[in-house]
Amino acid sequence: MEKINYNIGLIGAGRVGRALALRLNQVGYRISLIMDCYLENAKQVAKQLPNSCIISEMGNWPLLDVLLLTVPDDQIPTVAQNLCNSTVDLTNTVVAHTSGATTSQVLIPLKAKGAIVASLHPIQTFSGIEDEANKITGTYFGIEGEEKAVTILTELVQRMKGIPLVISPETKPVYHAACVFASNYVVVLMALAEELLKKLNISLQKPWKILLPLLQGVVKNMHHQDPSKALTGPILRGDVKTVQAHLQALAQESPLLVQIYRELALQALDISEQSHPELQTKYKRLKEILQTSICEKVQQ
Repeated sequence: MEKINYNIGLIGAGRVGRALALRLNQVGYRISLIMDCYLENAKQVAKQLPNSCIISEMGNWPLLDVLLLTVPDDQIPTVAQNLCNSTVDLTNTVVAHTSGATTSQVLIPLKAKGAIVASLHPIQTFSGIEDEANKITGTYFGIEGEEKAVTILTELVQRMKGIPLVISPETKPVYHAACVFASNYVVVLMALAEELLKKLNISLQKPWKILLPLLQGVVKNMHHQDPSKALTGPILRGDVKTVQAHLQALAQESPLLVQIYRELALQALDISEQSHPELQTKYKRLKEILQTSICEKVQQ
């Protein structure tokens, strides 16, 4: 593998830091430094990066071209302040954190030390398993910050076979909310579905596994078509009786489940109306049912 003339350092040897360090090393970048307040974490990553310097404190570092802050969001300001107060030379160093919610503005104090600041957020989940670095291929990265930093980080992402997505600081909250909807809240919906499956007294330790092929099928469909085309189910068909049955059954379990079902069904209805105008009569009836107060009994 061709070695690239960049010295890269990471502060934070957790799941994200580990995946990025290993992937950057795989594609030819030199990981010169790994820092973590828990030295054992850094050592675990360094086992696969034998030429890296492992440290637990800021001090006499080698000059870095890129420094990635792969720490939890609430630690970024503290790490930035500690860097400001340290003797670390950040002249012309691209310093980027990997938070999806926080902009590069939190790193502005580092400009006084000559740093070029940005943020680099992988739109991916990392669980810490051995082959996590391979998940980066095909993963989008939200990038924002100073122009020179964005250029260099775009190069890093492309080299890792990722896909750069340059965004503005102003749009980052909406960008991150979209990521949360597509990841965290899918897990929440699966947990709610599992609770309903448990009512069936199914003899499985993990009832949610029943739904995995269904979920995987949805994801596969989304590879080939946009959400409006991938939608299936009773709302799309205008199946009034089935939706009424769902609401009545959920009302026996939890008012909250009824509320969640209604809100999601109304969103599904908006999508359906755009693609199937011939079902407008059925959709109108569905909307009437779904907009009924949660406290009211669903009418037959």
